Amino acid sequence: MIACIGAFDGFHKGHQRLFLEAQDLAESLGDSWCAVTFIPHPQRFFKGDSFKLLFSYDERILLSKYLRVPELVELPFDRIAHMEPEEFLASLNDDFGIDGIVVGEDFRFGRNRKGNLTMLQEECKAMGWHCSALPHLIIDGEPVSSSRIRELLLKGQSERAEALLGYPFMVRSRVTHGKGRGRLLGFPTANLKIPAEKMIPKRGVYCAAARVSRRWWAGALNIGLNPTFEKKDKNVSVEVHLPDFEGELYGHDVAVFLIKRLRDEKAFPSPQALVEQVKKDIEECRRHYEEWASASSDFMKEWAAILDEAPSLE
Repeated sequence: MIACIGAFDGFHKGHQRLFLEAQDLAESLGDSWCAVTFIPHPQRFFKGDSFKLLFSYDERILLSKYLRVPELVELPFDRIAHMEPEEFLASLNDDFGIDGIVVGEDFRFGRNRKGNLTMLQEECKAMGWHCSALPHLIIDGEPVSSSRIRELLLKGQSERAEALLGYPFMVRSRVTHGKGRGRLLGFPTANLKIPAEKMIPKRGVYCAAARVSRRWWAGALNIGLNPTFEKKDKNVSVEVHLPDFEGELYGHDVAVFLIKRLRDEKAFPSPQALVEQVKKDIEECRRHYEEWASASSDFMKEWAAILDEAPSLE
């Protein structure tokens, strides 16, 4: 087995290059390969809820299917966090029969991050394993990393984040009851429950593509505090309006992909002023969605197959 190892907060283009390396190495040896990662993410294990992930653990599984990872192994990090580097590698070999390891050049492993690339290469040589370590992928002059993608999303630069990910940022959620204000205004919204471990991008209005009820829909996603009505509430809500969907969304699982950020959230002088702006937002969302959909048929087909067969969320 060729093991491609990493914390893998989602799978950006740098990770995808590691996967290709693992696949090529496996094919050259007539072997199989897998992605080995950890749950919880090591940063959340040590920092707790102050560290937010790009993608929930459930979403990470779906992304691995989209990227055709043959096997995703999620090791319980609480079990291995205190292993010495040599013990960790021996444990991998006992579980999977390792023939080779693929990592990024900054990979660290073992208790207190004692294991570095030099140690890994020495251990692999002693064990007769192949070892491949790739440098950071550089796109437009900057290294591709999960931390950089988080920064971009927190700044509202969702399209730049997509360029580094290789696909749109997404969230998958069970629709829950909200305050129902959108319905009263004529724009019913699906209230999304964001997993505790997942980050929320910068507040504002986004054009989105949503998969629900085995169909794709144009969506207007709002991330914010509803300042037109809420003056003191500091809890960020994430809601999506699907203008062409008819029926009840509550209780359904919905996957929402960010296509384009339209504007900042703002407080309007009256509900009517908000309604007029939402109408403009919806038309802009429809236009961007149609453009995106016409260029994304393969993406939509692949994700439809994955999402329609995905286990239901609680």
